Amino acid sequence: MPKNDRSTDYKDVAPPPAPDASSGAAGGTSLIDIGDLAAAPAFLGNVQGNILKGHGRDHIRLVFLRFTVPADEAKAALREYIACGHVQSARTQREHEVRFKRFGVPGPLFSNVLLSATGYRKLGFTDLSSFDEKPQLPTFGSEVVTFTKGAKAPDVVAALGDPPVATWEQPFRDDIDALILLADDDPSTLVTVLNETIELFKAAAEIVHVQSGDALRNRAGDTIEHFGYIDGRSQPVFYQQDLQKEIAELDGEDPALPGARHYLKFDPRAEKELVLVPDPLATGSDNFGSYFVFRKLEQNVRGFKQQEQSLADRLGLSGDNRELAGAYVVGRFEDGTPVVMRDRDGLREPIPNNFDYAPDPEGQKCPFHSHIRKMNPRGDTVRAFAAAPADEPQLLAEERGRRIARRGITYGDRVADPSDPSKIPELPTRDVGLLFMCFQANIPSQFAFLQQSWANNEAFVKAGTGLDPVIGQQRDLDKPVSQKCPLSWGQPGSIRADFSGFVTLKGGEFFFAPSIPFLDGL
Repeated sequence: MPKNDRSTDYKDVAPPPAPDASSGAAGGTSLIDIGDLAAAPAFLGNVQGNILKGHGRDHIRLVFLRFTVPADEAKAALREYIACGHVQSARTQREHEVRFKRFGVPGPLFSNVLLSATGYRKLGFTDLSSFDEKPQLPTFGSEVVTFTKGAKAPDVVAALGDPPVATWEQPFRDDIDALILLADDDPSTLVTVLNETIELFKAAAEIVHVQSGDALRNRAGDTIEHFGYIDGRSQPVFYQQDLQKEIAELDGEDPALPGARHYLKFDPRAEKELVLVPDPLATGSDNFGSYFVFRKLEQNVRGFKQQEQSLADRLGLSGDNRELAGAYVVGRFEDGTPVVMRDRDGLREPIPNNFDYAPDPEGQKCPFHSHIRKMNPRGDTVRAFAAAPADEPQLLAEERGRRIARRGITYGDRVADPSDPSKIPELPTRDVGLLFMCFQANIPSQFAFLQQSWANNEAFVKAGTGLDPVIGQQRDLDKPVSQKCPLSWGQPGSIRADFSGFVTLKGGEFFFAPSIPFLDGL
């Protein structure tokens, strides 16, 4: 195996310059300037926090509600909760962030209020036609997946390849009208407010379920998921100040990439329209909300790691090199090193994210089926589908328009270390996983398209690619769909491997995050 090949393609490609965030250069993406909050856009005070930037807390509790009283009484309960002051605007979230950076003062408990279509109807908003869910981009069948239908509609379940609703965990099988998200770094504070929240709503709603989520971290302090891989990278950046931080942390410490090179192979910038839409039930031009997808994904950690070892055996890998098998599946090594950049881990501080797949057009370093390549092709759609150079800008804009703002967190206890092969028999097969959550401006064009047309599509981006081995869902379990895996990193030759079925949907729902003026006016 070419241990010393660090891919001269990365050094020889002429890099584009760094984007000028203030001028919106390189494609016209204009970021939000929050350097001086007094001069920041007014709409930030009307948008719930956690949409444009994650709340950053390590512990959450999700309170799922079903209203049991007339609309006026349900509204009164929501008004009382809003008056508690836990729901922060994007502006307030930024104020707490600045305070923490300057003085080390942690922010208070954070909360979102999210409503499902059934919840709006029970609040008296029976006509939901003002929720414009016309796909913004080509959907190829995912247009049936809409907020107003909800996640349990038969055609929605079929389109996403989800298991039957009858197999979901009991709390998620029936209507869920609202979701109260609570988040804090102090578990005791979180429990206190959770109890207060339950007490407040118990006369107006059935507490359908309370779901705990707690961040997992590796020894370096990075957030990981239960399979042991770093999670949460490659988020869209909406604030100018966050882009500056991203540029300052370009390539990690790969010695093949010397010096400070301020350019972006992967451009993380995003317009606010990627996640925000005008709140259809609020008056005023500066009131925005966002569509929110929740999915409880159970992980069979033992089965996944056993399959990793089996793949390593088939590839003839030994010693530390055996970790390459898992990197082919995920697209990164457990420490976050992108497998497209080299065949072993070790690129850290910061974890490299400034890369694309142009140096690997045949998937001989990072297979096309790898989870992060499937879900974030970084220009693969342009290279695969552009018939002429004139097609490239539109294809790239469509690819970037599929992005979502992920806000997931792990749930359940896993004692054994998944990175230690000797601990595989001790790893859980159930009751642990990811609480997948994301914001977007359009569910059919974004989340639904990603799941249906990319993760579940064995021909994306090329015929024979196979399913996403992490979240891809297979319709016919009797006919497994294999993936094409490099036999030797960076070299021609491959084997077929079936790697799927280790993540199972246990329930979910679609919500909308209303604007704060709408909530204040209930």
